Amino acid sequence: MNNDKDYSKLPESFEDIFGKVDSDISDETIENAYLRLQSRIHGKKRRSLPLLWAGGVAASILLIAAGAFGFSVLNDEKPVETVWNEIHVPVGQMESLTLEDGTILHINACSRVTYPDRFTSGERKIFVDGEVYAEVTSNPSRPFVIESDNISVRVFGTKFDFKSYPDSRKVELVLVEGKVRLEVKGEGESAHSVDMSPGMIASYDRESGQVELKDVDLLTCKPFNERNGHHFYNIPLQDIVSELERTFGCRIIITDSKAADAKYFAVFSNGEGPEEILRALGNGSFGSPVKLLVRSKGDTIYVSSK
Repeated sequence: MNNDKDYSKLPESFEDIFGKVDSDISDETIENAYLRLQSRIHGKKRRSLPLLWAGGVAASILLIAAGAFGFSVLNDEKPVETVWNEIHVPVGQMESLTLEDGTILHINACSRVTYPDRFTSGERKIFVDGEVYAEVTSNPSRPFVIESDNISVRVFGTKFDFKSYPDSRKVELVLVEGKVRLEVKGEGESAHSVDMSPGMIASYDRESGQVELKDVDLLTCKPFNERNGHHFYNIPLQDIVSELERTFGCRIIITDSKAADAKYFAVFSNGEGPEEILRALGNGSFGSPVKLLVRSKGDTIYVSSK
């Protein structure tokens, strides 16, 4: 063969790398080892190849092949893929969920949360349609992020109530502990970024594009997972009714636009039912000049302006 000169140099170079090897290994042993190696790497048997060298050269090939097999095994370990899960809470129910990092989510009725089985990037991101009360595990190097439509809430470890139902005009964020940033995505004046401190509520109006900040009394403003807490800050009755229907699984009909558009400031935290809440709103003591007439017929509650 024309390449004999090149082959003659191989044993010396292999010995330089691996040291001396046993030249008494039989051809059959090497052949069988090579076939097993090919089967492991390719998942099927290969035809045997003629041995190129005997003795020390063949043994050196076996050592290299073994090293290649180890490298292949290591590199055949596929990266762990992130599995995304979704939880949807039915009408009139609540659920709790603990994420991989220890963060606890309390999920209100008619809410959907999409979350990974593990957080593998620099951000701990989930997606929310509806309302969650979150107790986020602190990790300053990996912010916790909630995405909901064009809203983003960035957290580093805190407790807060976030409400963003697709069919509601208002998005609300009440901060209980820690620090969060509410970001409204958009261009120019439609984009907003608000840093919040405990005891504040941020309200984003989807129609006007405005973000409003107010102080709240955390002693009376209970989250939904505590005694069916409800807080309404300048919220139109139509959105309030939608929340009551989700929470209590009832049917409420507003019979005129004057009542539907009326806005209210109110907090309920003593386990009040839907009719009780509506009657309290309608007595004129919760920030709206519109008084309400509330009546029940069968399983339906009818609301109109007086």
